[in-house]
Amino acid sequence: MILRVLITRPQPGADETAERVRALGLTPVVSPLTQTLPNEPAYPPELEAASLVAISSPNAVRHAPRALLRKLTMLPAFAVGEKTGEVAKAGGLQVVACDAGDARQLAAQVIGKSQAGETIAILCGRVRRGVLEQSLHEAGRLPLMLETYDTRALQAHHADWEGVDVVLLYSSYAAELFLHDAGNRKPPLPLDKTRFVCISARVAERLMGVAPENVIIASQPDEVGMMKQLALLR
Repeated sequence: MILRVLITRPQPGADETAERVRALGLTPVVSPLTQTLPNEPAYPPELEAASLVAISSPNAVRHAPRALLRKLTMLPAFAVGEKTGEVAKAGGLQVVACDAGDARQLAAQVIGKSQAGETIAILCGRVRRGVLEQSLHEAGRLPLMLETYDTRALQAHHADWEGVDVVLLYSSYAAELFLHDAGNRKPPLPLDKTRFVCISARVAERLMGVAPENVIIASQPDEVGMMKQLALLR
């Protein structure tokens, strides 16, 4: 039996993931739970004092105003993951590292390359966990949050979910939305045989009520790690 895999991440990443799922010989079902929208960030005076840039996701660059990116082009930039690094480079930023797997690792890299009291410009979304800025603040850095995009829930297309064997979850917010929508569907979507591949343990923690044996955590906190786990389910 060819597994049907529900892809919940927003576009344009959802279509890219669908191609990777097809390459594994599986059937992708693209049904984003959220969408990302541009958000005009503030331009505080502290921006002129920034010594480097931290980038939390590809969308933080995709939605950033060109004028803002131009202000940051001369600063060394640190990104979460290779994909974020690629998008940042295409946006004209001087990426010096993109091997951090999550916000904590990114914070550690930034702390290692900066001094206490330095201002760190952070390209990010309005909906976030706050791990990066908290870690920098605790280390004596001055995080300057530049919120370039917002994340909003989409109306679920429940008909697409019929017969899904595996659900890919990329954020805690998406996990919460999925459980909410599945539970409010008429009739509720049965999840006893559905398996969930989560990008991190923190996302997996949001799957309240799901049997632990059906929850799989990526071997590394990115899509590469998720695809490795998905390949094992074939």
